[in-house]
Amino acid sequence: MPPQPPPAMMPTASQVLAAADAARQRAPAATVLHRPTWLASHVRLLGLPLPAAGTPAQWLAGALADHDAVDHALAQWLPATRFEAVDARALERLIAQALADLDEGEVAEDDALRSALTRLDLADARQAHRIVACPGRRGPNAPYANGPTEQVFWRDRTHWHLLELHHES
Repeated sequence: MPPQPPPAMMPTASQVLAAADAARQRAPAATVLHRPTWLASHVRLLGLPLPAAGTPAQWLAGALADHDAVDHALAQWLPATRFEAVDARALERLIAQALADLDEGEVAEDDALRSALTRLDLADARQAHRIVACPGRRGPNAPYANGPTEQVFWRDRTHWHLLELHHES
């Protein structure tokens, strides 16, 4: 069965890319929590209150561009991707993996990222999607040159969220 397109409210990768300039100009204050785990791997969680988020395309463009330590610009890698719907179980698995990854790194005394991950309430999660490579597309399909990257985004009653797990090796 062919992959299902995202729901009408969910932007496509090309719409996100088109909204990137507007998102940079709006630049609302998002909560960004980032922690290295091992080697050059990391876990990153970004949250933005819904009223400040703008359109889903603007929010996602801003969230994906809000990281300086990338190897590929958004315009280089996003066109080679698509958004695939995920269920609450997939979100739970990715959050569990993020927590396990944090255990691999140095323990932080005030671990705001771990605390935020454990407080996420997935009961109200909706419009959850992960960013996956388009089969047959050439060029980069992730912001980093090395290692796999899992990126999932969703909204709840009050926020949009983006969770990123990057494994460098």
